[in-house]
Amino acid sequence: MVFVMDRTDEKEQRETVRAVICEYGRMARPADVCNALQDLQEIVMGMIEIYYPFDENVCIVCNEEGKLNGMMPNRAIIDEDRNIKDIIFGPFLICGYGGGQLTDLTGEQLEKYFRMFRYPECFIREDGAVKAVPYIPAADVSRQR
Repeated sequence: MVFVMDRTDEKEQRETVRAVICEYGRMARPADVCNALQDLQEIVMGMIEIYYPFDENVCIVCNEEGKLNGMMPNRAIIDEDRNIKDIIFGPFLICGYGGGQLTDLTGEQLEKYFRMFRYPECFIREDGAVKAVPYIPAADVSRQR
């Protein structure tokens, strides 16, 4: 599903939402993100798509063509049985969604999705299946010492 914002209210477009940003090869980070279409497109590096893999009012805003345009695999979406349900390619953000609008994550959701997507992942094929392996980037390892 492609998300298109109504451009009628410029003030509303400049509002921010509390989200978790996930970039390839970097630790996830909480951020206040401007919910204007152009700003969201800059974050995901192209046309945006809204993806709803969770059971609560939370969505992933990602690049609509990330799997097709050569973007790197970023993070896996894991189901309750610890199987990979999907892989998000390119940068994305996780935020709330309600009433046709992007919304803030609650404090509890922010913590939950930050923990869930905290570490970048590399993907390997093992025994005919793709597996996601989390890792701590070198820049973050040096900060932890």
